[in-house]
Amino acid sequence: VAVSLKDYKLAQKWSSVALEAAVKAKKKDKIEQFLLKRIEIAELAKKDVWLAAAQEDYLKRSPVQGKNSEIHYQIAQKNYDDKKYEEAATQFKNLAVNKKTPRKLREQSAELALDALVLLKKDTEIESWSREFTKLFPNKRSHFGKIARTSVLSQTAKIVTGASADSLEAWKTLSRFNIRGANPQEKITYYKNKAILARKLKKYNELKASVNALLKLPITPEDRQFAYENKLWVSEIQLDFHQALKSYSKLKKIKPLEMARLADLAEKNSKPYYIKYLREGADPELAKAICDRLLTEAGRITPALKTCLPHLKNDKAWFARLQMGFLSRHKNFARFERDMKRYGLMETGAGQLITRKNQVAKVEVSLAKLQKHRLDGRSHRVARSIKQRVYRITQFEKKIKSPTESGDWYLQALLLGHLQKEYKRFYDDLLALPMPPGLAENEQQEYLSILSQQAAPYKTKADEISIKLKDLWANDKAMDQMFADFHTSNSYLQKILSPQVAKIRNIAPEQHKAWFNYVYRRGAKKRIPSLATLERARNKVKNKPLDKSLLRDLILLEKKRGYQPMVMYLQSRLQRIDEGFEKKKR
Repeated sequence: VAVSLKDYKLAQKWSSVALEAAVKAKKKDKIEQFLLKRIEIAELAKKDVWLAAAQEDYLKRSPVQGKNSEIHYQIAQKNYDDKKYEEAATQFKNLAVNKKTPRKLREQSAELALDALVLLKKDTEIESWSREFTKLFPNKRSHFGKIARTSVLSQTAKIVTGASADSLEAWKTLSRFNIRGANPQEKITYYKNKAILARKLKKYNELKASVNALLKLPITPEDRQFAYENKLWVSEIQLDFHQALKSYSKLKKIKPLEMARLADLAEKNSKPYYIKYLREGADPELAKAICDRLLTEAGRITPALKTCLPHLKNDKAWFARLQMGFLSRHKNFARFERDMKRYGLMETGAGQLITRKNQVAKVEVSLAKLQKHRLDGRSHRVARSIKQRVYRITQFEKKIKSPTESGDWYLQALLLGHLQKEYKRFYDDLLALPMPPGLAENEQQEYLSILSQQAAPYKTKADEISIKLKDLWANDKAMDQMFADFHTSNSYLQKILSPQVAKIRNIAPEQHKAWFNYVYRRGAKKRIPSLATLERARNKVKNKPLDKSLLRDLILLEKKRGYQPMVMYLQSRLQRIDEGFEKKKR
């Protein structure tokens, strides 16, 4: 009744009374019943203290011990749940090895014992217990055997990557790996680890045997690459250049120059490999050096030099710089733009300038129509005039959608600046429309109210764009990049940049116009500061090394000079100053 009423305290009392009565009467079945009842009440009451006491009482006083294994399992499970993994692991193992424990419970206990060891990161015990469990549970031999093998591989990896990184100890540990019963993936991991350790320990024959065994397994292209790289290495170490050449030819990326080297060492014909090298230029740096010189001397891509095209296309920024060199010699901008498109160089810095130039040219027609439009205040034409303005501003907004979403700071600042001004002008023009004649005073007020409501969305639009523009003009890095782009370009690229600079300078906020006037001189010529100017700026920074304003002045001069290492160093110092201030605040 007390249990039914959920009065577990009273139920515990009556169960204790009943238990003592059963003990006094020496009724084993009743003693067992009430010992278990006390456990049940503790579980219902969710009282851990009661449960622990009831379980301990059962183990001490039960004459039957019918639930001995289950209660030991519950105690172990509680310790596991409470993250007492040391105790839980031992308790579960005791249950697993005890043949009196029901079979299913033994297997569950074995699994949980290993789980606890995993959480404790005790790899050695995992290995030894797993091997013990393979003998105790023949039906799960493969399962526990796999855990033991995995533990060996894990121990090996930890030794190799640990602070001591003892390769010899790792080799000894790996030798405990039982290859019998291992699945293909385990064998792959084993042979890879063995190959790595054999190479470190200079066990050349073991290394060769490991990679040969690895190549017989169903391995991935990456593992095949690993195997042949090591086979190449050990073959060359052992002066077996015939095998080294074969192994190298199996790799994913083959350099003709390396093939030629190995062929020479193997006393084979190396000429075809050298010819292939000259045609393909597989060595990037050497190929670039050769092609750069030849193309610069020729001033264009001659038929004989088309062999350089694969290398040029691999480094489009370099290719674009060469094209700029061609432009400076031949002064043919039409050919320059055609070749930039032909060779896919429009994504480079120089190509982006052309793209920007073309995109601005496309929207300027729409912008000119929009800027030219004026509202006709005559009553019989005003509605049509408003619709025309709405149409033109909508068309302009559509045309600039793609450029302003491209991530190009210049296009965003320029085109959104024009759009904001046109929305603001539209708003002002609507409010400035003349009052229709013949309206009464109350009608005039109503007209003004309607007009204001119609104009308000355009003011809102202008304000929203103003917020975006404020963020854009606060982007000092973007403006500094424009500065760097301009002053590191040759005179012909500066001719492309100058009109773009003029356009954005005209629409820039007042506080930035002076900056443009200072940075982009008339004539668009690169002005390198004198040594005296640089020395004065450096001395100021020497005297006040943490003055951010002086640092920025010096960075500006170094950018003009075009010495990138110094620019990067000074910018790094600026960043460190900011980080120091943040730490100080915290």
